[in-house]
Amino acid sequence: MLAATTVLFLLPVPEQAGSLINDKVAHIIIFLVLSLLIDLAYREHSFLFVLALVLLGYGALIELIQGWSSYRTFSVFDLIANAFGIVCYALGQRFRSRFCK
Repeated sequence: MLAATTVLFLLPVPEQAGSLINDKVAHIIIFLVLSLLIDLAYREHSFLFVLALVLLGYGALIELIQGWSSYRTFSVFDLIANAFGIVCYALGQRFRSRFCK
């Protein structure tokens, strides 16, 4: 999944590919799903702050690579959307563990 995500984030995107809002929603959903997959892969631990930082670091690395390419751009707003997806997952997990026992 991580390899597929990396390829999708690095492919050239046509200008009319979608609105700015749709792009940010896609970032939020992708990083929420990646958070879920990391959480499932490391089930013996709760969704740790360290895992969230690693995932955020992955998003930052992708943005840096996009900035170096000639057909994509670096976006702080994409980083914020990535972080929002991770935070949404973490808050959802906290809510589930507190209220859905």
